[in-house]
Amino acid sequence: MEGFLREIQIIDLPDLASRLWNADETGFSLAVASKRVLARRGSRDVHETGGGTGRECVTVLGCGSADGIRLAPYILYKGVNIYRLWTVDGLAGTLYSVSKSGWMESNNFLKWFQSCSSTGPVVIFVDGHQSHTLGKMLRFS
Repeated sequence: MEGFLREIQIIDLPDLASRLWNADETGFSLAVASKRVLARRGSRDVHETGGGTGRECVTVLGCGSADGIRLAPYILYKGVNIYRLWTVDGLAGTLYSVSKSGWMESNNFLKWFQSCSSTGPVVIFVDGHQSHTLGKMLRFS
């Protein structure tokens, strides 16, 4: 790692921690598919109150720097259009988008990446998810 940071000429900068970032996303299920229902022992006519396939989700991408700065989240819904209601009372600066599945796709990650601004070089650590490896993003950087 030290060799890489030296190669891109940021290791000796006094503000190195502000130039090292980590980004990761996670999906939150909106419809839990469960075969178990909790009820008081001996209860009659217990019904399931959830449903769905368990596959619909909202994805949230968070990003923070080594010096403790956090970017506003990137929230990704399943759909074709963003509905205003989905963004009401959201955290200031939050970026909203949609994908066909609700999961992160390459074009969504590129949109987020392009929304990030920086003065000078930075390193963003991401996991190996296929949405993070996009030729357009590498050219943009």
